Amino acid sequence: MTLRGLAFAGISLCAITAAAGSTFAGSTPTGATLAGATAAGTPVLTSALPYPPSPASTASDTLHGVAVPDPYRWLENPKSPEVQRWESAEDSLARAVLGRLPARADLAARLHQLLYIDDVISPLHRGGRYFYKRRRADQEKAVLYWKEGRKGAERVLLDPNTWTSAGNASLGEWVP
Repeated sequence: MTLRGLAFAGISLCAITAAAGSTFAGSTPTGATLAGATAAGTPVLTSALPYPPSPASTASDTLHGVAVPDPYRWLENPKSPEVQRWESAEDSLARAVLGRLPARADLAARLHQLLYIDDVISPLHRGGRYFYKRRRADQEKAVLYWKEGRKGAERVLLDPNTWTSAGNASLGEWVP
């Protein structure tokens, strides 16, 4: 299941557990140990997580005569095999730790309930036509529609749900 606009790997372990109102004790498959919780329900990390190495390079730019280091520029190329290996290792670590949270399934179910709803944005009127985006609860992305006048038949203009089989394409800004 994909949660619209939310990647669990990008949310802190503490925030998820605190939001779910639970505590966690035990060790993760990666060797980090979580024990107990703070008063707010946030887990206490008793050992450092084994993050993949993120080597710093010597890359830099000179802007207005000032050298500005950019040690992680190598991470800016998503097609690089090195970056893909690093992203995969980061993802594996996050999934291993987050997958052990006892309230994660409950939180995911609640987020699905809150985020997967029917939604329509206000229409824009241009040249006798109305343009608007609508997302049904069973769709991942909103579809851009148009119709001739207020009572015209609804027609699909752009449907990002059909653009890729992976569902990783979306419609950003649009102007009728």
